[in-house]
Amino acid sequence: MAFGFLLTQTSHAESAYANIGVGLLDTNRVDNIGIGPVFRMGYLFRDLSNSFGIEIEANPMRADLKDEDNNYYHSDRDMGLTLASYIVYNFEIPETEFTIRPKAGIVFPNLGDNVYHDSSSLGYGLNVIYNFKEDLGLYVGYGSFGTSVHQYSAGIEVLF
Repeated sequence: MAFGFLLTQTSHAESAYANIGVGLLDTNRVDNIGIGPVFRMGYLFRDLSNSFGIEIEANPMRADLKDEDNNYYHSDRDMGLTLASYIVYNFEIPETEFTIRPKAGIVFPNLGDNVYHDSSSLGYGLNVIYNFKEDLGLYVGYGSFGTSVHQYSAGIEVLF
């Protein structure tokens, strides 16, 4: 958790952010769920609205995965990893503390060939953020890539 708090405080106009949370990765197969931390950093460009930006994400996870024959798939490592780069857009809901942030980009999964075969995939998702302070909030998120992989996450977001 120290990762998110080693940040300096500036106004919303600066629009850089980082968040840390817990994520679940579901591959649409019975018992094929991975769990682990989710780390994101992003920057909203200084355009007229401060709304367009970029985001990078890392999601290491521990998983007991099953293959196509519903057998447990074990290797020397029982860890999976997804890395991603997204374009985001911030929708700040007027007169509330909520922000909706859709995203689209490229995901680089490393989940083992028995689970997901492609080295990269188009990804998309949505985060909803509740800012209970000017520079601190809570988020819940959803992401998807390929035709069968979904990620659910929740955590804290720090603006700097």
